[in-house]
Amino acid sequence: MATKRRKRVRGFTERITPEAVAAYQAGDWGALTRALRLKPWDMTARAVIHGHCVVDTPEQIARTNALRAELDALAGGADGD
Repeated sequence: MATKRRKRVRGFTERITPEAVAAYQAGDWGALTRALRLKPWDMTARAVIHGHCVVDTPEQIARTNALRAELDALAGGADGD
């Protein structure tokens, strides 16, 4: 009997590495894409860095803003040490 598999949705907090924070601080969207392992259908790192979304759906905007807030918090904590 076939079962329907569902992809496990993981939050970005599991993916944010020191490399991702460094790429965010440097504004290197290519390195940020690789560090966060963003998929082609996911948000773009360019949108995360510059603060605009390619697809202006409320869900995408909320995810982009949440990721930017997490990266800002981690980047601010790294600078304050």
